[in-house]
Amino acid sequence: MVKPFQIRAARAILSWSQQQLAERAKLNRDSITALESHGVRTHPATLKAVIDVFEREGLCFVEDGQSFKIVIDKRSAHAG
Repeated sequence: MVKPFQIRAARAILSWSQQQLAERAKLNRDSITALESHGVRTHPATLKAVIDVFEREGLCFVEDGQSFKIVIDKRSAHAG
């Protein structure tokens, strides 16, 4: 399960505001704010829309039991 801090971190990697992410995911900014807040429940489709946007940008969320990671696909324009 993607954590709120991972969504904020992914936005930071891409230098996106909440509004920019909302527009790309076809959501409103309040939905992004809710996703990034601890303890706020959101609809699973909202999270899926956000994850899909990040994956199109080459970001992947990984949990290995010990840590949470954001992996950047080397083929992505954002890999540097």
